[in-house]
Order: sequence, then structure tokens, then C-alpha cells
Amino acid sequence: MKKLFTVGQVCKCCGVSRSTVLRMESRGLLSPARVDEDTGYRYYDIYNVTKILHIQMFLEMGLTYDDAYSYYASNGKSPELLAAFESRLALLTRAYEEMKLLDFQRFHMAVMPPGETEKAVQ
Repeated sequence: MKKLFTVGQVCKCCGVSRSTVLRMESRGLLSPARVDEDTGYRYYDIYNVTKILHIQMFLEMGLTYDDAYSYYASNGKSPELLAAFESRLALLTRAYEEMKLLDFQRFHMAVMPPGETEKAVQ
């Protein structure tokens, strides 16, 4: 029998609120592994936990729930989402390289007081 977790356990493990888990369910991103017919309690498996963490990663990267839905609906083969990732990667790479260049220039182009230049060259 596979291990099932309550919504409280999942929330604690993933660092999300109950409303976030329910929001993922209402958007079709998540489905409990089991729902108790008598109590209505939802139970989740490790696949659900992994998926919640994956969706949270997408959100932290600036994507939306709709983007995450597109990803899962296409089995991870969404050309639109891939293009969005490539565009963001290019922007991040450019910003990173510019910051490194500015830091390099600041470190190597320090201003010396008058008269110090001659001593440094000798």
C-alpha cells in the first residue's frame, strides 16, 4: 500500500497553504490520490507532493498557473513554454554577464590618488 498524506502534512512538507493546494486542484493541476467518501478528507501521494513542489518552482520562476497547466497538458512538451523559458534564460544570462562586467571593471579600474600612478607603474 502506498503512503498517503493529509492536506495538512502536504502543506507543511511543501511550505504552501491549504488554499494553495485547493487552488491547484480547482485549476486541474492536482488531483488527490484518494478522497474519503464519509469524511470528504483528501489524501495525497508522493506524486502529488512532487507535483506541488514542481508547480511552486514554476511560480517562483515567474510563470503562472496557466503556464503550469500548459506544461502538464502537453506532457512537458509545450513549444510556447519552452520559448518563454529560452527568452527568460537569455535575459537572465545577459543581466548576469553585465553585472559580472561591472564588478570586474570596478575591481580593476580603481582610481589612484595623484602621484600614486607613477609608483604603481614602476
